[in-house]
Amino acid sequence: MDKLKIQYIINMLLALSFLLVMVTGVLKFMPMNGIKIDLPWRTITQIHDWSGMVMGLLAIIHIATHWRWIIVMTARFFRRREPSEPSQ
Repeated sequence: MDKLKIQYIINMLLALSFLLVMVTGVLKFMPMNGIKIDLPWRTITQIHDWSGMVMGLLAIIHIATHWRWIIVMTARFFRRREPSEPSQ
């Protein structure tokens, strides 16, 4: 499998885990605001926790697979710029 396909799979799994964390986080937040819903809270908490762990792991993998790009862009960002000539 080539690098682009691997990065695509990592990014899609990262997006999916983010959505799971976001949706379950919103569901867990609702009772704190007085919204009463009868849901399987233990299951929602487990989904939230595990998808958060997966998201963290995938974020580390994502950064590792883009490390060279991060280094190049950081160097470009901090490169000293030559003063431009004044406009007339």
